[in-house]
Amino acid sequence: MMRTVSITLNCPTMGCVACINKVNSSLQNAKIPATSTISSTTTTTPTIHSAQSWLLDGKDQKGGQAKIELSLPIPPAPPAPRVADVSSSSSNQKEETNVITVDPEILSAVVHAVENVGFPCTIDHVQVK
Repeated sequence: MMRTVSITLNCPTMGCVACINKVNSSLQNAKIPATSTISSTTTTTPTIHSAQSWLLDGKDQKGGQAKIELSLPIPPAPPAPRVADVSSSSSNQKEETNVITVDPEILSAVVHAVENVGFPCTIDHVQVK
């Protein structure tokens, strides 16, 4: 199953339009490793749908952020969903949640694409759609 994954990075040293262009270009040309699903012996190269970066605009905020959207093969959720405790004042309930993970090599490749052009960054968040 193919899913769209959005990865947003914090880039605290970005500071100008040239920085934005450099990060955008690096993400658009990133070498994202091929992946395979657990149940498949075939590999799939992720497709980059979009890459963008921007400067943060606030007195207390410095630097910028970058976002890349990829299509990745994500294995189906495990057959036995993880159970999380949900507490409320009136009763204790259990809520089932599916946990979907993104290959750490892919996350690392995205971070390295930005760091290799001179901008240290960290992952802000990852969203799987």
